[in-house]
Amino acid sequence: MPRGLALLDELLDERQAAPGDDLLSRMLHAQHNGETLTRDEVRSMVALLMSTASEPVGHLINVAMVNLLRHPEAMAEVRADASLIPAAVDEAYRYDGFGKLNLPRFPLEDVELSGVRIGKGQQVFGVFASASRDERAFPDAAVFDIHRDNRKSLLFGDGPHVCLGRWLSKVVVETMIEKLVTRFPAMRLSGEPVYTQNTFFRKMVSVPVEVGR
Repeated sequence: MPRGLALLDELLDERQAAPGDDLLSRMLHAQHNGETLTRDEVRSMVALLMSTASEPVGHLINVAMVNLLRHPEAMAEVRADASLIPAAVDEAYRYDGFGKLNLPRFPLEDVELSGVRIGKGQQVFGVFASASRDERAFPDAAVFDIHRDNRKSLLFGDGPHVCLGRWLSKVVVETMIEKLVTRFPAMRLSGEPVYTQNTFFRKMVSVPVEVGR
């Protein structure tokens, strides 16, 4: 058995015997119509959460920091008031998110959107970058504004299609941003980020910075 899986099983055994107020305990002891999740189902859920809140987290940290460094007034506000970090992170995702397309959707019947007919079963992709700059949802969408109301953002999906790693990602990214802006108050960009692109993502593979003293 892989070491990582063995460690997870040890942790699951501990939470099974002595549940606490944590996600693993709740997954192990949750019931629906008298049924509980199997051990394999819990393992799969943990793997899914780790995958959705690991690699994407690194990209989201890059996006948030680069955009704060490019907007010194916003960075100064964040450094003066850490309670603004969650809003600043949400605005960075909207303004310059690394997600380009969502997963394909297939209409269950013929529909018409903005004068365009979409046939039943036709593959459709939503474009995050376009939605995030829609002036009808975000007035002055081309402006980076950490005081903006971003409740209409679709970066993490919504409803039954919401990203399972959304809240874990937010906690990790917001914590990391707070540590970076506090520990390195003189940090600045020393060059332009280098990107790699594919169909679904626009990722930064390197971000040159000087941290100062």
